[in-house]
Amino acid sequence: MRIALTGAKGWVGQRLYADLERQHEVVALVGDVRRADTFVVARGFDVLLHLASPMPWDFKERFSESVEVSLTGMHLALEACVRYGASLVFASTSGVYTRGLLGAVGEHDDLIRPPELYGQSKWLAEQICRLYHQSRSIPVRILRLFNLYGPGQTERLLIGYLLRQVCQKGVIELHHPHDRRDFIHVHDVVRAFAASATRPFSGLQTINIGSSQAWSVLDVVRFAERMVAYPLDVRLPEQGAMSHESVYADITAARHLLDWQPEITLVAGLADCLGVANPEVLSETAKLV
Repeated sequence: MRIALTGAKGWVGQRLYADLERQHEVVALVGDVRRADTFVVARGFDVLLHLASPMPWDFKERFSESVEVSLTGMHLALEACVRYGASLVFASTSGVYTRGLLGAVGEHDDLIRPPELYGQSKWLAEQICRLYHQSRSIPVRILRLFNLYGPGQTERLLIGYLLRQVCQKGVIELHHPHDRRDFIHVHDVVRAFAASATRPFSGLQTINIGSSQAWSVLDVVRFAERMVAYPLDVRLPEQGAMSHESVYADITAARHLLDWQPEITLVAGLADCLGVANPEVLSETAKLV
């Protein structure tokens, strides 16, 4: 199988490329995804994993460029799939779902109301996938990723920020400590993409990728605190922020279509992150996790 990959230099993409190349021929498409020639590949490919994407904050800092990367990139990726007779796997987000949900979230259109620009762009890209599936019969798998974390994550995201503050013994400021989120380790996300690329399929499939558990932001901090040999300086809002959501992924589709389920628990994942960031901060007990 010949697999093409955009975003191969990104945080997830580097890991995915390394994982896939052990058993498959992988072509990294490293050019500007707004240019059609980025997707021109000698001998073509069988499946395209489209991970190249702006980050959520890019829509505030570089709006026009981010829209172009998201939507023009999606269009050109699908045109390449038409040209080579390939299928497509698209990295979307749980951010397409509305806020204020409770419990398990399935892949239902009536739950779609993305509150942020990032989620809105992903939803528009999903619609382009649907257009190409309907008009050009391109097989498409859309993976809606919940809250990714893992070693080396940017400090602009929650667990990346937490790791920095823990390792530096800095103040940890929590604005929404009781929000409950579904955290999924990057190792398991890579496994999901690999399964999506290598398991044959037809049609259009939308699949949630998460841990199927919800933990509060404060839970994450307390787990980390138990792993280090010193107390953490945690600052909570004066009035105590109320949670506006408590959701986790219904991963029934992932189990059925990909034969996938997460392997790494949140506690083990946090220990992994801290051990990579600075193993000296871990207590002896945490090193056994």
